[in-house]
Amino acid sequence: MSDTQPAPPPPVVTTPQQANDSLMSPQFILAAATVGIVAGTVAAVLWHGDDGNIKLVLGFVFGLGSGVGSFYFGSSQGSQKKDIILAAQLPPPPVPGP
Repeated sequence: MSDTQPAPPPPVVTTPQQANDSLMSPQFILAAATVGIVAGTVAAVLWHGDDGNIKLVLGFVFGLGSGVGSFYFGSSQGSQKKDIILAAQLPPPPVPGP
């Protein structure tokens, strides 16, 4: 028999990118809420609105959708990916001497 014990499993490390890839990320929640608002507003205005209100609300809703799309697919995600790549390429910090 051997007195050695198996090595413990490595710790699970969640990177910021892994946290943002989940369905509970701020980007996904914001995009899902906006899609619901857009769909509901468009349906309500097209169903009950007059011509002037339809044009006004559609312009607002599609402008909002454009802003959310720009945020979701834009620089914030690219910046986070860049930070992770750069952090992986950095050498370890030097150990101070006595």
